[in-house]
Amino acid sequence: MALITQVEVSNFLNTERVDPWDPAWKAHWPHLCLDFDGENAIGRVDNGRGKTRLCNAIFTILTRDRTLHAETKRLLAPSKKGISSHIRIEVKQQITTGRELFESGVEHYVMGLYGCYDKDITFYLYQGRLSDCPVAFVRNEDESKQIELVTDKQFKEVLKNQKGYQNRNRSEYIEAISLLFDMGFLQQQLNYQKSGGGDGTGNFFSLQNSHPKGEDFSTSFFYEHIAPHLLMDVMGSFAEEDEKHFVDTLVKSSRKVIAVEIKQEKAEQDRDAYNDLFDWLSEANTLIEDYQDDKALLHKQVNLLNHQLAMINRITCKEPLERLVAQIDEELLEDNQVSKNSIANQTFFSRRTMAD
Repeated sequence: MALITQVEVSNFLNTERVDPWDPAWKAHWPHLCLDFDGENAIGRVDNGRGKTRLCNAIFTILTRDRTLHAETKRLLAPSKKGISSHIRIEVKQQITTGRELFESGVEHYVMGLYGCYDKDITFYLYQGRLSDCPVAFVRNEDESKQIELVTDKQFKEVLKNQKGYQNRNRSEYIEAISLLFDMGFLQQQLNYQKSGGGDGTGNFFSLQNSHPKGEDFSTSFFYEHIAPHLLMDVMGSFAEEDEKHFVDTLVKSSRKVIAVEIKQEKAEQDRDAYNDLFDWLSEANTLIEDYQDDKALLHKQVNLLNHQLAMINRITCKEPLERLVAQIDEELLEDNQVSKNSIANQTFFSRRTMAD
């Protein structure tokens, strides 16, 4: 998450409650630059001197909240002099510049708004420093500070040449801001600001969420207000672009582990299916081999019978052997004679039986 280094304000706010169209309107802050250098800071300003309005303007830049947008607009300078009111923020973000994990650098960005109470507000963002596109020139002369505000024409001419500057609509602008700040955190701070927290009227110690019955107040307060901030950006420069909270890192890492487990489970199912298929194919292969063996044996027996039949056909029909044929003829004659004697004997005995 980016850190605020500077906040710059020019030609903004009249604390005397003079209307912008009144010729007596005069900016309470002709030019103001607050240097934070990315550190935590506490601002102390007397009541009624613009703390809340400045904070509202900053939240308008960061969130584009419509309510604060309207409240900030009515505090801007009149357009008759051609010099808009400016509120802008410079931030720095640590980035990894090389392949080594510990090789890092810093990039600076500027986001802001300019406009007049009687004209539309323009929001912008570019990569660079406040000094790259100045809104005022300050000189110290004879122990007095001389401020020269930059006209709208001069400012726009320089702004359009800044790195990364482009004409963004509201959604594109918020998307660009979300790359630098956690929008959930900004929304939480915005709600606190709009509820009166900036004026001390908001109850910072109130608990909005439900907590387990019997849990003491300090524990509930820690989990609701402190823990979310402690767990924010804990990975630092090692986090991915979409890892703002610790839970983001946890969910993203868990998703990878779950994905691996699902993939492993599917691989095991595929392995079991392949094993079953292998067993079935092995059994089928055994049956095929048995069939081929039986087929080969049957083919061998058929060939043997064919050879035997061919041999018999040759020696009996095509090329008969004389001795074998004669022997066969004699055997046939003997069989016929036996048959004739048998018939004669059967006839004799039949006649004798009838005579008796």
